[in-house]
Amino acid sequence: MKKYVYFSFILLLLTVIIVGCIDSDNSGEEERLDIPATLDDCYKALDYLLDEEIKEEIKNKSTDELFLYHFGLGMWIRNNWIYPAPNSRITKVFLDLGYDHPDDMSHEIIRGYHYYLNDIPYEPIEKMPNGNKIMSKLRHWILTI
Repeated sequence: MKKYVYFSFILLLLTVIIVGCIDSDNSGEEERLDIPATLDDCYKALDYLLDEEIKEEIKNKSTDELFLYHFGLGMWIRNNWIYPAPNSRITKVFLDLGYDHPDDMSHEIIRGYHYYLNDIPYEPIEKMPNGNKIMSKLRHWILTI
């Protein structure tokens, strides 16, 4: 029994030492240049990535219907541009505006892209009022299916 306690203690001590030696400071990482730095960069990247049919569909939707892209295009934006580098490039733009949730960030990119496709000037507002409005529309849409 005593050997088991000593062995467990040594194993725990080694684990703490190893975990403590792992560099968890991301400040030394290089900035991900594949992540757009501005909203205009996002729109240009989406122009390149999306086919004409999808672009036309987004262009012709009303702003109230853009929540339909939350799980498709929105998820792709979050997984490729927001989550991989939570403190750099496009995420900084939104954090400076007061957006703290990736869902709101991706929605604003999609909304801005909609305006971009329709040649309408667009600037996201600081701290989107009624941020839960997006999710309530989404829940309403899901419940009506």
